Amino acid sequence: LCMLYIAAMKDPDSGVPPWWPYAAELPDWHVWQAISGLVYARRRNTSPPMVVRGEDAVDLRDAIRREEFLRSCEAG
Repeated sequence: LCMLYIAAMKDPDSGVPPWWPYAAELPDWHVWQAISGLVYARRRNTSPPMVVRGEDAVDLRDAIRREEFLRSCEAG
């Protein structure tokens, strides 16, 4: 994860923001930071869209895990 974090800082075209060290752990999620400072994530190719938010990267990672768990329970 540290190497991915460093690569994101060096390569802004990688699509991974430098504040998001969990890209390798959660590759199906697109993350961004709003002007308000909150961070958001959207799971690619889902319908209805899965979007979660958090106050920081750890909070966002936890929200993603919760959402994935809830969706897996719904799926059976």
